[in-house]
Amino acid sequence: MKKTHQQLARTSNHNARNQNTSSGVSPEHEALVKQFVAERDRALLSLDEATIRAHNRKWSVRTPDDPNIFWIGIHKARTACLSLPREERILSKMWLTARGYYSLDDGDLDFKVGAA
Repeated sequence: MKKTHQQLARTSNHNARNQNTSSGVSPEHEALVKQFVAERDRALLSLDEATIRAHNRKWSVRTPDDPNIFWIGIHKARTACLSLPREERILSKMWLTARGYYSLDDGDLDFKVGAA
């Protein structure tokens, strides 16, 4: 069965969590996943709409036209990507929380609002 780029990236995230190097993916797919993740991370860290949309077009990732839905999705993606710096993931979680949305961080990005 042919896996999509998103499925391969999810496998990569899962393996990063479990420190599992034997993913059952061919070396060619593993190299493709590494390329995808590196390019995805650069795009997500840029927070530049044109860069993110260009990356998504290249990898055939659907992107919503509605700007509100686009940015909600981008920030949710940033909270879920374990390969991004924790500080960047927390910023996106704060962005989502401030607007009443939930993040996709599995609870690993706790932060205190207004803690003194």
